[in-house]
Amino acid sequence: MSTPSPLFRVWSPLEPPRWWLDPQGPELVGRGVESACIERLWESVLDGRRQALLVSGEPGVGKSRLVAAACRRLLDRGAAVLLGSCLPDAPVAYEPFREPIVSLAAAVEGRSPAAVALTRAQLGSLVRPDQAAREASNPGQESFEAVVAVLRAASLRRPVVLVLEDLHWATPSTLALLSWIIRRLPDARLLVLMTARLAPPDRSEVLASTVAGLAREPGVHRLALTGLGGDDVGLLLQAQTGLPPAALHRVAARLAAQTGGNPFLVQELCRDLLDGDILGGDLHAGGLDQASSDDEVHVPDVVRDLVTARLRTLPPALQHVVALAAVIGSRVPLPLLDAVADRTAVAPAVEAAVGLGLLVPEPGSSAVRFPHALARQAVIDATPRARRAACHGRVADVLELRSGRSLPELSELAHHTLHATGRAPRAKAYLEQCGVLADRSFAYLEASRHFERAAELADEAAERHRLQLLAAGCLQSAGDYGAARGLAAGIVAQSQDPAVRLAAATLMEQEATLLGGDLESLRTLTRALASAPCSLDDPACLVALGGLARALDQVAWSPAAPALSDAVLGHARRTRSDHVVERVLQTRLPLALGRADRARALLPDARELSGLARPSRRSDLLGASGFFRCLLGIRVGDPQEVAAGIADFELAEDLSGVMWFRYWPQAVDLALRFMRGDLVGAEALAWSLHRWLQEHHGPDELGHLGLQVLLVRREMGLLGATSAVVTGDEDAGATWSPGLLALYTELGMWGPAQRVLERVAAPEVLAANARTGYMATALGFMVDAALALHDEVVLQRLRPILAQHAGLVLVSEQFVAVSGTADRYLGMVDSALGQGDPIASFDAAEHLAQRAGFVVDRALTLAARAQHVAAAEAPSAPEVARCVAAARALAEPIGQRRVLRMLDHLPGPSGNPRGAPPRLTAREQDVLALLRVGASNRQIARALGISEYTAANHVRAILAKTGCANRTQAALLAPQPAGSGVRLSPSLPPVSPPRTRR
Repeated sequence: MSTPSPLFRVWSPLEPPRWWLDPQGPELVGRGVESACIERLWESVLDGRRQALLVSGEPGVGKSRLVAAACRRLLDRGAAVLLGSCLPDAPVAYEPFREPIVSLAAAVEGRSPAAVALTRAQLGSLVRPDQAAREASNPGQESFEAVVAVLRAASLRRPVVLVLEDLHWATPSTLALLSWIIRRLPDARLLVLMTARLAPPDRSEVLASTVAGLAREPGVHRLALTGLGGDDVGLLLQAQTGLPPAALHRVAARLAAQTGGNPFLVQELCRDLLDGDILGGDLHAGGLDQASSDDEVHVPDVVRDLVTARLRTLPPALQHVVALAAVIGSRVPLPLLDAVADRTAVAPAVEAAVGLGLLVPEPGSSAVRFPHALARQAVIDATPRARRAACHGRVADVLELRSGRSLPELSELAHHTLHATGRAPRAKAYLEQCGVLADRSFAYLEASRHFERAAELADEAAERHRLQLLAAGCLQSAGDYGAARGLAAGIVAQSQDPAVRLAAATLMEQEATLLGGDLESLRTLTRALASAPCSLDDPACLVALGGLARALDQVAWSPAAPALSDAVLGHARRTRSDHVVERVLQTRLPLALGRADRARALLPDARELSGLARPSRRSDLLGASGFFRCLLGIRVGDPQEVAAGIADFELAEDLSGVMWFRYWPQAVDLALRFMRGDLVGAEALAWSLHRWLQEHHGPDELGHLGLQVLLVRREMGLLGATSAVVTGDEDAGATWSPGLLALYTELGMWGPAQRVLERVAAPEVLAANARTGYMATALGFMVDAALALHDEVVLQRLRPILAQHAGLVLVSEQFVAVSGTADRYLGMVDSALGQGDPIASFDAAEHLAQRAGFVVDRALTLAARAQHVAAAEAPSAPEVARCVAAARALAEPIGQRRVLRMLDHLPGPSGNPRGAPPRLTAREQDVLALLRVGASNRQIARALGISEYTAANHVRAILAKTGCANRTQAALLAPQPAGSGVRLSPSLPPVSPPRTRR
């Protein structure tokens, strides 16, 4: 085992409260299988493997009792148990971690006072994000890391059990910290036990998303509790009532049927039936049978009826005290209850409520609590609405006299003030303060909710819009771009303040860009800039102008956009404000999309944004830096840049829980697996992501992952099986045409391939799609098809577009379909056209592929180079042999059959003999003679009096028989045209002979 960390002195943290370890009622009944599961996890924890278990089930099913019983056993075996719970009324960021963090912070003992102060400040910034804590430390990512550090250090001293109760009430930031802990401590002696309700109406979508994301982590498990069986209900009934064994089975079966085996309901029914027959009949005289005979009884109604009946046994004054207790919360500090109620009634009310089972005391503390959330809610429901509001007002009056203003205290005060009568202005002020503190603790979604609730209470439109802007900014930071855009659009439509409209229009444009961009947002921003007084010294104006540059580039394709962006960034730097620079950088990076010439220029900007966003923990900025560092890192072939981008994505996901921050690193991993030669793993991951998208987002309508599977199977030579279902008559307009073109090309369906190629490579279509995110991928497919079809016209049309990507990797903006290095395609095109310097292009492609670790592309480059050298007028046999050996050594281990087929059909010494090829028909000999003088398919058709389609078929037949890769190689096999008996028509334009290869 590792040496204990000096961060802690001999650590004996306080045990969880006795009321939680020893809840009222009988011992845990049944649950043998579930308890054994926790024991097995504990054995793994002792071996140094972190384990996490989510125990889910309906209210009252026994989640907490199971976990508490397990913790009692683990305490006896030397574990340190930390307990935290989420609150239902006023959820607070990081709430269940408050007590554990306080316990950990109290145990910190560093080597120097400064180290102790820093660690405590970083921990304290999460549980008390007031101004003093903010100024003492800029927590950022360090706060989360501080929690991880002290948990790891504590687990070296003693194995730790971290219990987090009622996570269905957890805030997004709470779940972000939970994810961080689980992912950063895979090798700690730590057991995380969580309880939650996952079914409606308590289901939390944020929790469901978090659980789904954590499910892929090692050592993360789920356990769904259901009701007790009849035998276990009988044991519980016997412990509660002492029922004679003769009647036990019959009564237990009925009680199990009525309650669904829910232990809490069984216990409560037993209590009332023993205490006085409130449901009719005597227990031992068949009253229970009568009470249980109605199969239609709804369980929540049973709880409400039980609690209401008990309350009615109390005098009105005591009922009021119990109602006040329910309004205060699940846990009721007696000093607070004394302060808000008639002191003379508190003691008798608490005593009576304890006797009725409505409240239970907490041993060793001056507090009582409700035995279950169901019991407390039933008391609240039984209290008239006006009396409830008065209770909230009384509690708020007392809380306002306290000096504490931490986020939990403010949230509690805001909750009670909001539900009191006639206190909207004060509630608005408290909610805004909650929003500010939540934003300071990087709980952006919680902050946005506070600001929006405050805006709802604002009387003036200007005040409402100000608060809504704050909420929209927090939504942006949290990655909820659609909600942020909708809120901003409403402000633009309603506000009369030019500065407010400009701020909202800026945010609206940014969110629209993240969602794909639209012309309306560009127009809105342009109008807002025109109507607002702007200065280049004004940060708001600079950010708006940066957004305008982005919108002009993405929506209008304006050539002036890059220059405007450059100028705005220069002015932003002169403000010496990191916040302004990072906002402008965020507007600037999308200019790299669809612009090959800016890939390298903008990569430093992505790095700079990452460096600014990490200390501030802005998830939206981290998502942007992660996206562009990965995309541009792949394009330039820089694996370290891609790894840094993935790290940014992971941090953004940890901070916000946004599903796309979890998806993109997996999409990047898929692309890298494919290019690095893990073809089987790439396909498996593609299907895994496909299922994940269906579960969390809906169908993959664009077919991203299906396209990736096509590419993987093309390299593996497995697309032949699709020929049984592909007819060639597919509607190219009903699917993504370049993908269909790639399939036709691989299957050798030349007629359909020619039809689709003419569609997608038409000049007007190329011009319209020149800046789309999939142009790079489509370009690779079109080049492959044009080479296979020997369509020189299309190749000449595509070459200048391809040349713009020289030195880069062709990849879509979605990290799907990494086609490979553009230089490889340039080499193949120049080889087919007999121009340029194919060898130089192949050299550049191989260098980039080797640097990036792209095995698949390197093998393809070597095979293409071998084809080019073998087809030369003076082929170099040693060079061909070198390329073939190197390509085969790369392709064979990964099963890249596409490359192996290319190597098996090389012309020249390793393929068919040179000279007039055997077994060609007379017509094919004529076509070959025309190829020798460089005739195109159209010229061959006119010379021989046949259709262009028939000419193309003859060319393909010649290539198949000769084993040549392209028409230029085949032309070298033909004799001089004078001996062929074929003459070009005088009306044909002159055709230059093929140039000598280098």
